[in-house]
Amino acid sequence: MVDPIMQRAGRLIAECPRDASGIARRLARRVAAIALVLSATMTPLAPPQAQALTPPPPPRGKFGCIDAAGRYVIPPIYDRITSCSGPIIAVRRRDREAFFNDHGAMLLPTWFAAPDSINPHVFEHGLEPVGERGHIGYIDRHGVMRIPPLFADADRFLPSGHARVVVGSASSFPPTWALIDTRGRFLIGPRDRGIPDVSPNGLYVFSPIDHGLEGYMDLTGAMRIPARFDLARMFAANGLAAVETGGKWGYVDGTGALVIPARYDDALDFGRWAPHGLAAVMLDGRQSFIDQNGRTVATLDPGMKVFANFSHGLAQAGPDHIDRGFIDEHGRTVIPPKFDAESDFSANGTAAVEVAGKWGYIDKKGRFVIQPQFDGARAFAPNGLASVALGDKLGYVDRHGRIVIPPRFDSSESFGDNGLALVEVDRPAGPPFRRSPIYRGF
Repeated sequence: MVDPIMQRAGRLIAECPRDASGIARRLARRVAAIALVLSATMTPLAPPQAQALTPPPPPRGKFGCIDAAGRYVIPPIYDRITSCSGPIIAVRRRDREAFFNDHGAMLLPTWFAAPDSINPHVFEHGLEPVGERGHIGYIDRHGVMRIPPLFADADRFLPSGHARVVVGSASSFPPTWALIDTRGRFLIGPRDRGIPDVSPNGLYVFSPIDHGLEGYMDLTGAMRIPARFDLARMFAANGLAAVETGGKWGYVDGTGALVIPARYDDALDFGRWAPHGLAAVMLDGRQSFIDQNGRTVATLDPGMKVFANFSHGLAQAGPDHIDRGFIDEHGRTVIPPKFDAESDFSANGTAAVEVAGKWGYIDKKGRFVIQPQFDGARAFAPNGLASVALGDKLGYVDRHGRIVIPPRFDSSESFGDNGLALVEVDRPAGPPFRRSPIYRGF
């Protein structure tokens, strides 16, 4: 898939100075968009000589799913499993996919050809993409083809009820994208500019090629809000979207009316990195939380910025992305920024933190309840177990720090609500765990 290039594309936008002109920032977004298209289309078409110059992907072992006792519910014999946490688990051998329930029973007696998707929502809305590349459709949970195999490529449905598909030739450049609903009807497209994310109110950001400003289009293709903003973001569940105009940020409603004046240096979506119903904004070097009327509810301490969503009343924050602590929903610093990395707080009131290269667990007052001793750690799962690394292997500990599943895995995920966790074994020799960015900073 295109994860590494997508990350680079995101950095193109993030690293563009905030005081840059609207034109410069729009250009950064355009370059990022081109990178995304190239990542999805040119890599498979590269000649053998070019492929030989591309660094090989990290070596992978075999994947399976374990329960809280460390027993395999799904044996580790598969080339890929996206997630073990749902009621239906997709497993892959080479280019074939099969489906199991969370008791390890195979749901359909058939291995399907299927596109490789990083979207974990298996059989979302009861549909799953299957088929050879160039002839992909969607089956239901009984294996019946509900949307004919007419697509060159396709992704799983999102909770919103939309799925991205490619129509026409699988080798065409640029690819012709479309967005379909659960009946296979086109909502957007076909078009060669990629498919954006759709907001809960059915609008998505659209930028006409002729002038580069951004506005909002609906699923019928009608321009609902004219393109007059330097930058625009998705609408939140409360019906407001952050927009930049004249170098300042404010919020518009579904009609395009600026209901919160554009006076902020930066503004995030409502509910993102802020308490429920609030938005994080930056003004004169200080970050604050505002409500949907634009009223300031809380202001963070000088120099503090929030870096993650709130979890059990606290959120990661600090002066930069190196030193981190935690703030509460009133913006108060409750744990000073003194950690190299950290997880969100879990339901048992602890968070994993890194100090001088070792990981331990703190409570909501910043006191260590499990001393730093691990080479990596994840937050505690609902079943009271946490994935930790000792050397190059991973296992699981309980809330007292006692090892309950010995470290024998090459990678491991947190347990899901269904009591299962994804693990990897028999990975070929490669970089040790402590150097892998995949497991750093969760």
